Amino acid sequence: MFESCDPNWNVTEAWRPRPTVEAKVMARYLGEFTCREFAREGSVRVTCLRLGALDGDSTDALTTADAVQAIAKALTANGPHWQVLHVQSDVPDARFPTGRMKEVLFGS
Repeated sequence: MFESCDPNWNVTEAWRPRPTVEAKVMARYLGEFTCREFAREGSVRVTCLRLGALDGDSTDALTTADAVQAIAKALTANGPHWQVLHVQSDVPDARFPTGRMKEVLFGS
């Protein structure tokens, strides 16, 4: 959802997605949007994990082990009704900052 952003930009969770009209990208955006609306209504607590490229080798790479660990922590976290966290492995020149995710899910 952030492909159109310059790779040199520090895209945090506070950034608004800029989806393209491609079905795959739009599906992710609409899923996030729908969850946010349910959370705003107070029906459920939602932690939206914006996952990096699973088992990729790019600047937004995410190993399967790191993904599973983040998902498990998010399922048991007692956070606000709505939060968005970027999840990617520690890689050189990481595309997205993960400090907030580490703090919220892992307490570090």
